[in-house]
Amino acid sequence: MRKNSRLLIVDDSRMMRNVITDIFNADPQIEVIAAASSGIEALELIQSERPDVITLDINMPEMDGITTLKHLMIQTPTPTVMLSSLSRDGAKITFDALRYGAVDFITKPSHLNPEKMQAHANDMIHTVKCAASVEMDIVHYIRPEFELDADQQNADYKFVVAMGAAEGGYSSLLNILPRLSTNNPLTYLVVLYGASRYIDAFIAYLDRHCALTVKRAEDGEILQGGTCYIGTGEEYMTLHDNAAQQVLRIHSAPFASQNSAINRLMFSLADVIDDRGVGIVLSGNSDDGSEGLEELKRMGGNIIVQDPKNCLYKTMSESALNYCSVDKVLSAAEIAASLNAYD
Repeated sequence: MRKNSRLLIVDDSRMMRNVITDIFNADPQIEVIAAASSGIEALELIQSERPDVITLDINMPEMDGITTLKHLMIQTPTPTVMLSSLSRDGAKITFDALRYGAVDFITKPSHLNPEKMQAHANDMIHTVKCAASVEMDIVHYIRPEFELDADQQNADYKFVVAMGAAEGGYSSLLNILPRLSTNNPLTYLVVLYGASRYIDAFIAYLDRHCALTVKRAEDGEILQGGTCYIGTGEEYMTLHDNAAQQVLRIHSAPFASQNSAINRLMFSLADVIDDRGVGIVLSGNSDDGSEGLEELKRMGGNIIVQDPKNCLYKTMSESALNYCSVDKVLSAAEIAASLNAYD
């Protein structure tokens, strides 16, 4: 990332453009080079100004944010952060934006008390800085690549894949899960850090766009092939043997603030599945997962880490690379291709 990241702000509200501009102008490493009031104006400015990163409103007249995003990703792919409320009605369109190539989303500033407003502004600045460093050569519209095969939903499986994702994980998972086939002997366990209400909306969205069955992980479930079980960082999801079947156990994380849910999942995978386990660490801003990956590797499992260049937040993948012996370092799309090759 350059010392100064050149930012284009796109929002149809003059007041909101001024608020957002003031937030980013407060950081010396971000230079607001222009502010557009419409998608059409934004596309013209992108061509002439070549920003490093864009914040893009979703709801705009004439050309909405999704349409603008589609055009810019074809014409001039640029790291783009969507401005979204991620409300019940807005969740689908926000996840659509990630599927069309946006790297993350942030909520618009609102009438918060000064302390909360400053914290929110800091989050916005941090997200935009991270987005400016993402390599765009692999970003494109994510289309589901496999038709759902009902006969595969209860298929036997040989391997269990555990994925851990935190900040930036929505985009990483959207680049992986819709590309996965059910025609291989795999089942998937995912820990995704984030608010439960957002993750539930994300699970429903993924289930509509994946050949896999995607569902919230529930205590006592027996693993099925062709299925992806998603839990949050607020709980411990572990795997246990029960009469030659693998069963999920879900418990509230007693130390959720310690960011250890991914490690716990990986340790249980190493214990139960050993050399038939695949551990994957994706985007995130902690070191969770590194110790668990190392234990899984010690038991003969296969270890994959998302390439930090392809991550919105690089800390988690970089920690894994520094801590353990990794089999593959891949982009999110390459991770999907690697998993589809299992037989």
